[in-house]
Formats: sequence, structure tokens, C-alpha cells
Amino acid sequence: MNIRILHQNLGVNSLSNRINNALSNGKYKELRILVAYVSWGGIGLIHEKLEAFYDTGNKLSLIIGIGDDGSEIDVLRYLKQRFPKANIFVFHATAEGYRFHPKLYIFNNKDQSLCFVGSNNFTNGGLFCNSECCVSLEIDHKRNKELFNSLNETWKFYAQPKHPFSKGNLHKLNDKLFSIYSKTIIRKTKACSTRFEVEIGRIFPSIEVPRPPKNDLREKLLKAKKQIRFKKNDRCRVLFLEVLKETGANGTQVQIPREVIKNYFYVSPNGHQTIEIQVEKSAIRPAVICHFLNNTHRISFPEIANLRKPFLMKFLNKGLKLYSVQFLKGREYKKKISKCKNQTRYLAKRWRIV
Repeated sequence: MNIRILHQNLGVNSLSNRINNALSNGKYKELRILVAYVSWGGIGLIHEKLEAFYDTGNKLSLIIGIGDDGSEIDVLRYLKQRFPKANIFVFHATAEGYRFHPKLYIFNNKDQSLCFVGSNNFTNGGLFCNSECCVSLEIDHKRNKELFNSLNETWKFYAQPKHPFSKGNLHKLNDKLFSIYSKTIIRKTKACSTRFEVEIGRIFPSIEVPRPPKNDLREKLLKAKKQIRFKKNDRCRVLFLEVLKETGANGTQVQIPREVIKNYFYVSPNGHQTIEIQVEKSAIRPAVICHFLNNTHRISFPEIANLRKPFLMKFLNKGLKLYSVQFLKGREYKKKISKCKNQTRYLAKRWRIV
């Protein structure tokens, strides 16, 4: 067994590099993450290797905590959409003085495990820029059987909740949870800061914990999102966006030009946003405009996986954050593409906003 203390400080010896190496070296077949908080910053550090790891048939399981304000909704939508067969759960218990606060990353294959356990949340600070400490454990399943069993028991304690918790403290990431987010996030400018806690508490049962000493230094950190305001006069505008040979997610991620992100979807160049879309005649579903560290923006469209390229996507804005989407092929494509003069560079995709 190999044990190391890892000291991360301002990007030096970052845990994100070690996780990326483990995701890409082909040695492991499963990743389990038990973590208190997740953010776009953390996802952005490992998303390319994580997507490749998942797309090659490896297993992914996550048990994630939630914050007080529900600000992680877009990240959870991305995880649900991008990794549909992954086991993704939210763990929460409503109790004064209690926090779900573990940080455990476990890579497994048939004979060995690589485990990182320490102070690192699944955030940009936790995986890269904060001063953090964790222990790296390389475990042989036969030689270190007792430690391996202890690791599995820790995971099982939350995956199959035991006293003082119950099954009700663990919920699969689904529409029921997202409905709670939508109620509170949309109204958060008018509601008090505990609105989300009240709503989510109606789903997750409370537990009894010892009352901690009073602490006057407790801080509440809420990050305000700066977004470009939507103009009422711009509703019903149409976007024509050419789709060429796409990269990522088996050809289902459409990259969106920065000008379109700002002037059509009204998202900050460094931001993320959840929108509602109706593809052809299908039901309305959520989609996430994802921003990544290489300054690209993407939206996942599983519907285009088998479509012959190139073609045009026609977006019609039907209201605040609601868009209908059509695919224009053949003659329709040739007719409309001639009017799409905008390009970021020569031979790149073309687009037009009407």
C-alpha cells in the first residue's frame, strides 16, 4: 500500500491533475465521489477526462450534498443530462448544526483502488486553487483487505443510509428535486435566504444531532450571479446555427459562438445558464449552456447523434428562456445557409440572428 500526504496550494500539486491522470490512464473502471459541494469550477477542471472516462463504458457514481441557496442547480442538470446512466444522488438532512461534509474520491478496478480523502470539495478551490490537504491511498484489495472493506463501508453508510439517517435522506437526482430548485431559484430575489432550505426540507427528513456551542463567527457566503438582462423587445427572435462535425459526447454537443451566447441567449461570456427547449415536436425539457475553461460554450443535444451533417438548427425564442428547435436539412439547409454570413473564422460554422 502506498500512502502520501498531498498538499495543494494555489494550483501547485493540484488534486485536479491527479484525478485527471487517474481518469485517463486506462487503469480504473469505476469512479465514486462522495462530496459535500460541487460547482462549475470543479466540473470545468476535469470534465473532458470525466466525459471520456464515462463514454468508454466505465462506471460513475456520485453522492452530492447541496448548499443553502440551491445555486448548484445548473451543475446538477449538466450531470444528469451528460451522464444519464450514472448513479447520481443528493444526500441531505435538515438539522440545526449538522452538515453533510465528506470529501472522498474512489477509483476502482478489479484488484486495486486509488482513494483521495481530505478537505477537497468538488469545486475550483477544492481541486485547484485553495490550500487543501488530503491523503492519497493506493490499496491492493487482497493485501489491504481490511482497509478496502473500511472504504466500502464508508461509501455504503451513505449509499444505503443507516441510523441516524434513513432512506429518505438520499434521493436520486430527478425532476422532483429540480422542481424544488425551480420554485426557489426563480423567486430568490423576493424570498428570504432560507426559502430553499424550507422547500428542500419538505422532501428530506430531519435527524437529531447534539446541539453545538454557540458560535458568533459563523459566516454565510452567497455568490451573486451577474447576468445580462433579457430585453422584452427581443422575444421571438430567430437564430439559425450551422452544425458541422461536432466534438464531445459522441457528436451531441453543439458549440455556441461567443457572440451568439451574449447577443441571443443573453449569458455572460464566462457564465452558465439553464434554458428550456422543445426539439421538433418533443416535450419541453431543460438544457444547460455550459461554459468551460477553454472559453467554449456547449449545449447537449442527444437528438442530433445520428443526423447527417451539415445542417441548420433553427432556434425560436418563445419567451424568457424558452426556445423551440428545428433541424433544417437538404433544400431547406441550402436555402437558409446562404443568408448566414456570420463566422468566427474561415471555414467555421455560420450563423444568423433575425
